[in-house]
Amino acid sequence: MASNFLDARDEPTGFTEAYLTRLRSGDDATARHFHTYFRRVLGIMLYGKFARERVDELIGKTMLAAINNVMCGEPRDPSRLVSYVRGICANITRREIANLKREDVSEVNLDRFSAEEKTAEDRLLANEKAAIVRKVLGEMSRRDRDVLTDLFYHEMDRAEVCEKYRVTAEQLRLVLFHARCRFKKKWDAQQKRGGHQ
Repeated sequence: MASNFLDARDEPTGFTEAYLTRLRSGDDATARHFHTYFRRVLGIMLYGKFARERVDELIGKTMLAAINNVMCGEPRDPSRLVSYVRGICANITRREIANLKREDVSEVNLDRFSAEEKTAEDRLLANEKAAIVRKVLGEMSRRDRDVLTDLFYHEMDRAEVCEKYRVTAEQLRLVLFHARCRFKKKWDAQQKRGGHQ
């Protein structure tokens, strides 16, 4: 029976209507495979972007939503199951981010703003940079901070950001230009003060 399933490391090309039928019928082996495989996929997608406890929460919410949708007949194309579940995760993650207190920038793992780390010294410098980024973002207006984190940390598409803030692409370009200028000015001021106050 195990040969009927994809290994979690395999390319996701083997999902079929028969797989979804077994899943919907409550087949234990298929359900175990679904949970094992997609917990790994979602873990790869989320770990490093959020604290572990938040990752576990996001994975749990995604798995619940995904299995409910599968039971209701989604996705229509079984070969798109992986991208379908990843899409659910992306939507849930965006909603969770929107619910976070924007003032609490400590929720954001700002190490992603840092260069790739190679040595203990690099890691120390990266941590110092992340602390400065947090401080600078904390001093910025809510709109500037939200736009910068949505685009550069959460990696939202510009079209999504436009829709979220109900602005045109040209308006977003101007908002982003001014936010980046203000960020750079505050960043430079922090650097001159030695990064910490």
